[in-house]
Amino acid sequence: MPGLNTLPNELLHDILTYILDPEFGTTSATYLAFAGLARSCRALNAISTQYLYARYESPLEQPRGCFLRHLSRCEELYDHLKHINILANAHYTPLRPSTRKQLIAQISGLSEPYRSTWTKEAQNNVATRNELELAILVLRATNLESMTMERGAERIERRFDDLSEPPPWLLPLTNTGLAYSSQILGSNVKAFPYQTLHSLTLNLQYSNPYSLMHLFALPALRSLHLINLLDHAFLHWLRNGGGWEDLNTYPDPSPRINTPHSQSTVTSLVLENINIPTAHTVSMLQRCTALQTFSVTGVESPLYIFSESRRWCVNILQALAAHKHSLQHLRLDPDLVWQLDADGGDEWASLHGFGEFKGLKSLDTTFSNLFGHPRGRLLDGGVFRFEDGVDAQAWWTPAKDFLPDSCEELRVRFDGVLEVNCDELFLGLLNSASSRLRMNFWDVQRAFREDGRIDFDYTKGFDYWDSEMDFSKFDDVAYRLAQLGAKGVAMATHYEGYGEANGLLQDRVMELLGLDRSWLFSVDGFLSVALAAPTAEGTSPTTPPPLLQNLTPTAPPSALLQRSTPTTRTPTTVLETVSLCTQYAYYSTAGYEILNNLWGKDAASSGSQCTYYEGSSSSGSGIKWSSTWTWQGAENNVKSYVYAGRIVSKGNTIANIKTMSTQIDWNYNTTNNVRANVAYDIFTAQDPNHVNSSGDYELMIWLGRLGGVWPISQSGSPIATVTIAGYNFDLYFGYNGSMKVYSFVRSGSNDITSFRADVKLFFNYLVSNQQYPASSQNLIVYQIGTEAFTGGPAKFSVSSFSAGITV
Repeated sequence: MPGLNTLPNELLHDILTYILDPEFGTTSATYLAFAGLARSCRALNAISTQYLYARYESPLEQPRGCFLRHLSRCEELYDHLKHINILANAHYTPLRPSTRKQLIAQISGLSEPYRSTWTKEAQNNVATRNELELAILVLRATNLESMTMERGAERIERRFDDLSEPPPWLLPLTNTGLAYSSQILGSNVKAFPYQTLHSLTLNLQYSNPYSLMHLFALPALRSLHLINLLDHAFLHWLRNGGGWEDLNTYPDPSPRINTPHSQSTVTSLVLENINIPTAHTVSMLQRCTALQTFSVTGVESPLYIFSESRRWCVNILQALAAHKHSLQHLRLDPDLVWQLDADGGDEWASLHGFGEFKGLKSLDTTFSNLFGHPRGRLLDGGVFRFEDGVDAQAWWTPAKDFLPDSCEELRVRFDGVLEVNCDELFLGLLNSASSRLRMNFWDVQRAFREDGRIDFDYTKGFDYWDSEMDFSKFDDVAYRLAQLGAKGVAMATHYEGYGEANGLLQDRVMELLGLDRSWLFSVDGFLSVALAAPTAEGTSPTTPPPLLQNLTPTAPPSALLQRSTPTTRTPTTVLETVSLCTQYAYYSTAGYEILNNLWGKDAASSGSQCTYYEGSSSSGSGIKWSSTWTWQGAENNVKSYVYAGRIVSKGNTIANIKTMSTQIDWNYNTTNNVRANVAYDIFTAQDPNHVNSSGDYELMIWLGRLGGVWPISQSGSPIATVTIAGYNFDLYFGYNGSMKVYSFVRSGSNDITSFRADVKLFFNYLVSNQQYPASSQNLIVYQIGTEAFTGGPAKFSVSSFSAGITV
């Protein structure tokens, strides 16, 4: 450091610019470290500010007060602000009255129309004060280059119901765009702000201001990403008798978006989760002169459902025709379904026009858009029956016949109705070797390779509607893949969430074949999988390589529900450690299952968690596992419930179960700043096939309570104090949605780190004292884990866990 002040400022500037990667984005630790280094040397003061104040990064609900105060005291610092990044929401702390006074004082120095409008908001609406601080920041940052609002950076609930008003921070941007398009500020355009603003990612927070069109006039804007657009006028029309059956009665929005048509420099337009009239989207496309990227996803308005979805897509394609020479990347995935049982008409036809985009490199759209739907009708049970005369194996036009020669990447998405309601729809397209797997993408991939122009890959997602997997499907798919031998091992990498990223499905397929991962990397394994992969020369060999002969599992499907492993081959090694680091990563072994259940991670401002299976416990009667985590933000929100559970058979009522014996030895390596619990979680439901993410009743047994976290409770106080199996508990009652939750929380301040009991005793207490209907409630899940709120780094370790059920 002493030698730094001997270097010329220009040289120091170049050194720091080289070290500080401009693409750091939201990764601020290294950025701030170098900025602090610059600030610590007085000789560097002249250049440190451009690093210290170049980027503002904070959740909307937790503004960086120190940063903002420095800017308000020295307005020249606004000139250095180039990037604003609004993070996903953290825990909301209301501003103090003194902060409100300071905010009003700042607003009083602004020009109109901001001064009068924002002063009124600051005085009357506490919910928008943080938005106003951001608005002032945007207004003053005239040299801004980019602004990003992460998903989840929602506006705080206002005191009034009408959310149609645009957020205040949008006003400086749209007003400036209007000024550029009409030059109402005078002819000296060089004095206008935002001349270097090239990228905007804006969460419109469920508003649809027609002034958005002015953004297209910003002179340097290249990338525009709009999230959560909601047309309140359209919703008002629906509530007052409008409906998609009579779309012609919806008032034309064109007059409201009749702003000057600029020759926009925007080359990338992304629309996500939009509920706006088609005319609004078309108007955005008309303002662009040479789009290279266009993406639209999440159109959820009733205006566009059923047969209207195709009309919507047609209108968008027609508007995109003006960009047919420049468009390189197109995603048209409106999350819509077309009626399969419609009486003919255009609803069945594929869309035309993709081949007109001569420079298109990647296309991401739905199967319906590319191929349409075959003619036929739905039968009872969701089975699809082709019309007479429809060739089940050749009803579509091959994609290569209508895609442009320039296309290098194709991503095809399937309508939910095809997967859920029409399981048998495409059986006629499948050969006998893979008829158990819907849609033979394996052969589709080979066909594209034979054509040689397009590299086709595919990802298959599991069917599930709830936030947690139905893991019986996981083993069901693994069993069916295993029946294909080496081909199934290779295909397992294409399943979304359980494929190549963590190898869990592939591991399970090999386990069913009596193989382990070391085989996959052996010469035999590599050649077997390579020969099974689709090639342009032909299909996989009909006779499997020697190592895979006679390996087809013979276990019946019912055995899969018990997670049994075929014994056709003994593994050469045993995998003793499994790492689960992705959301909902899953592993099962010996009648137990482990889930890295990060269901609440989106509430965190930062953090991560990994869970590990560590083999059998020393006693041999259970398992060892652990989880490491760190979470920050939203301190009262659960981020995760990672757990190990006993895999239970369906159809066992609590009354019919004789015992539910269990034992666990656990510990946390630290309790400093950790907010978490350690608890059994048991769901029961009247329906034996109830999804495993909830139930009619939830029984929790809190063995650990760290950092003052609380169970679900209506009153905030225990309804009883009980002793069961020799342990003392405070009993709380509350509701999680419609689910009744009974929480037995260890009494006192000492956690129960070694626990041995019959859980049936807890149900017996509820039957006797809380009218629990044991005879009609089926056991759904039987788990033990830790609910993490905030803190860490921390490690939760289970040296031994076992659970059993006798009926």
